[in-house]
Amino acid sequence: MTLYLCDDTLPEVIRVGHQKGILTAVKWYPAGATTHAEYGVTSVSRIRGCLDILQALGIPLLIHGESTRPDVDIFDRERVFIEDTVMELRCNYPQLKIVLEHITTQDAVRYIQEQEDGLTAATITPQHLLFNRNVLFNGGIRPHYYCLPVLKREYHRQSLLKAATSGDRRFFAGTDSAPHPRTAKLAACGCAGIFNAPSALECYATAFEAAGALPHLQAFVSEYGARFYGLPLNTGTVTLARQPLILPEPLVVTEHVQIDPFPGEVSLNWRLVGNE
Repeated sequence: MTLYLCDDTLPEVIRVGHQKGILTAVKWYPAGATTHAEYGVTSVSRIRGCLDILQALGIPLLIHGESTRPDVDIFDRERVFIEDTVMELRCNYPQLKIVLEHITTQDAVRYIQEQEDGLTAATITPQHLLFNRNVLFNGGIRPHYYCLPVLKREYHRQSLLKAATSGDRRFFAGTDSAPHPRTAKLAACGCAGIFNAPSALECYATAFEAAGALPHLQAFVSEYGARFYGLPLNTGTVTLARQPLILPEPLVVTEHVQIDPFPGEVSLNWRLVGNE
C-alpha cells in the first residue's frame, strides 16, 4: 500500500508498515492541493520525523508537487513548489527516494534531468502527453479535461513527451486516474480529475507512436517504475493492436452514477486486444 502522509503521521507507523511488508511508499499531498487533499501536509517542519525514517529505510516519497500559496498563479504552482520546497528537501535529505508525480512542466523535466543521484524520478500521465491547456476551452468549458496539476502550454507538453519517449529511466508512467461522477464534474464547483484507467495504455501508445518512439513504450509503462520502487516486474503480458478506439460515453455505474472516461470522443490509434 501507499500511505497518505499527514501532519500527525507517526514515524513508527511507517517503520512497522515497512517491516511487515505492507508499506511500499508514502504520498505527500500539500494540504488543499487537489481533491481529497484536505488532510495533507501543511508544513515540512511537521513531518521531519517521517522524512528521517523514509530516508533511513529507503522508502520512496511520492509528491504531488504544487504550491498552495494563494499568491501563486495556478499555472506556476509546480515550478514554485520545486523552487521553494523540493530543492530544499533534496539538500536536507540527500538519500531520500523522491518521485515527483504527474509532472506537467518543462521546469519539472529539467529538474529531474539535473539530478544524477539515481534517487529522483517523475511520473507522467496520459493526458499531459496528449493535450495542452487549449483543450480545456475548445468551443467552451470542457470540465472532463480538468485535472490537477492542470494541463499546461504546448511547449510544456512537448517537453514532457520528449522526456517520456527518450528512454530515460527517471521518467515512467503514472496514470493519476481519478474517476468522478458526471454530476460532480458538471457542477458549479466541479471536481478535478480525469478517469483514464480504461484507456491508459492505448493513450500512451498513441503518444509514443506520434513521437516515433514505440520501442521505448514497454520500459516506460512496465519496467522503469517497478525498478525504481524496488518491486518485481510483472510476469504477465498485454497485447495492443493498431486499431482505432473511441471509448463509450459515459460508463454507467448505477442508475444515478455515470462516469465519463478519458479521452471521451477523441479517437485513439491503439486498442487492447488481449492479456495473459
